[in-house]
Amino acid sequence: MVVSEIKALHLRSSWWCCVQLYDNKHLTNKTRRMGTRMKVLRVFKDLHKTRKDVFKDDSRALTAARLQINEGFKRNKNETADENIKEMLKMAQAVETILRENVIQAEHIEENKVLLRPRESLLLENVPYCDKPRKKT
Repeated sequence: MVVSEIKALHLRSSWWCCVQLYDNKHLTNKTRRMGTRMKVLRVFKDLHKTRKDVFKDDSRALTAARLQINEGFKRNKNETADENIKEMLKMAQAVETILRENVIQAEHIEENKVLLRPRESLLLENVPYCDKPRKKT
């Protein structure tokens, strides 16, 4: 593109289009960083939502989990290497999945008794087992 075309484009369209023409490489890197930032924030929010769901009505566990999540993200907030960030995102997503799918609240009610409080998402339909095969109709 010739400089006069860029100036004409600037006059006809927004400043943003002009910036893209002048500095396309910089925008690509900036966009990539913003995409990574959005992924990190999404995982951060997902972890906190899962924490609230899994440890509902347990203020001690809620506080401990909140502190652990926030501390982990603060500790690594200055990380710039894409590979390290991707690894940490995978780890955080795995932790969120484990919390969501494998953790059940339990409360000691007597010396040898524990009350389990499974979440609705963990309950499966109880389908009876049958030794005999079904007849096809």
